[in-house]
Amino acid sequence: MATLVGIYLTLLAFSLVGLMYVQARAGKVDLLCTRNFFILGFIIFQLTGGAASLFFDEYGYFRIQNFTLTPVIYAIMSTIFTVLLLLFYSKGWITAKLAQRFRLQPVAAGAGSLLTLAWVFIGVGIAFRFGFVYIPIIGGGFDMLGNGMLAAAAGMATWAAVSRLSNPFVLLLTLAVIGVAGIVTIAGDFGRRDLLGVIGCIGWAAFHGYWKHLGFKAAWWRLVVVGSAGFLFLAAFTAAREGNFRDKSATDILASLQGADVGSGAWDLITGQNAGANSMWVIEQYPKNRDFDTLHTLRSVLYFPIPRTFAPNKPIALALSMPDDAGIRNKPENWNIGPGIIGHIAHDNGWIAMIPYALLIGLYLRFFDEIVRQNPLNPFAILPMGVALGQFIGMPRGEFALFFVLSIVYSFGTFAVMMFCYQGMKILGWTIRPDTEAELYDEKLAETYGDDSHAPHDPHDPHNASEPAA
Repeated sequence: MATLVGIYLTLLAFSLVGLMYVQARAGKVDLLCTRNFFILGFIIFQLTGGAASLFFDEYGYFRIQNFTLTPVIYAIMSTIFTVLLLLFYSKGWITAKLAQRFRLQPVAAGAGSLLTLAWVFIGVGIAFRFGFVYIPIIGGGFDMLGNGMLAAAAGMATWAAVSRLSNPFVLLLTLAVIGVAGIVTIAGDFGRRDLLGVIGCIGWAAFHGYWKHLGFKAAWWRLVVVGSAGFLFLAAFTAAREGNFRDKSATDILASLQGADVGSGAWDLITGQNAGANSMWVIEQYPKNRDFDTLHTLRSVLYFPIPRTFAPNKPIALALSMPDDAGIRNKPENWNIGPGIIGHIAHDNGWIAMIPYALLIGLYLRFFDEIVRQNPLNPFAILPMGVALGQFIGMPRGEFALFFVLSIVYSFGTFAVMMFCYQGMKILGWTIRPDTEAELYDEKLAETYGDDSHAPHDPHDPHNASEPAA
């Protein structure tokens, strides 16, 4: 039965990939949107990861006992969650109206203006990460904002260069921004999500700033190439991580990548770090051996900003309590695992939690994507929605409350800081300047982006973006 369930989970994963491809090709949903990044994380951490555990008997520290019933329940819960998530996302309801509050005026920004802002964001990110972070109580928030600003800087520079690759000056400055953003991000950081945020924001900016206006096929193949390169880098980074990784300098980290086992890192990424197996273990434990902790994850989100000093009854993260519940000893302090979104639902009383959690996540993702849809070609609105892509991919792994709150802080905190920097520079006399007198924003293009029939004649000239293909 375990093997059959593994086959089913694999087929479900392929069906989701096909759904994303078909919808993007039809122009219904952007190929790069927060919903698709969440689904990608769900595929990796819950579907293919769960299937790998069932196929290869890889369960890590949380081995299940019933190999017949537990995988079946897991597959049923994964299917129900998938259907509900897609349904609620498609409905949207109030998200379009809420997104209107973040609608900005169209902006025609030249490469010089965008690169200037990118370097300003680099400076702000460094100040937040290595200066403001030491402020008591709120310092952790500045660390998050700093990483968001670094990802936004990489995205802003990419936005400037993606349609101007023949300009060596712009290209070199962009590579410099990306390099500095990446190095500062990994300095003193053990995790991959912030690095993934920088890499993801580069692709996000390239896609929304130019590629998607070339038509689906042109955008697809560019994303395949860039995405493959990013995946290999993350695989090397994963394989190179060690217990003392956080204490290494950025130079030492980059040097350690040279001898990294990319294949091992890639397998670790694909199999989802046993998050699927962890979810199955939770399904077996609740409520058979332990009482449900009803809506624990929702309460964790609400309590998250409050220091435990002021809220002694603040929920303990499931990722931290699971090792203790399983009797795992001799692990580092605060060592945690990924319970998986299905594990969160099972722990929080699936009969009650399934629908509201799927509703919350579906509408939340739709809200982000509505902001992008309502601000076509505007980097000030689009880039902040792409700085937390690492958090969106990590949500299905868990700890969900942590990644959910981080996505809010990263995206809307970055949006606020970007607006503050921009307005401050305006007060000092700096203004955004286009490359030419021609307006880069085009209403017709904004209404038809992603449609192959509206691809430009010359893919290297963004000013032709509104002309139909021959």
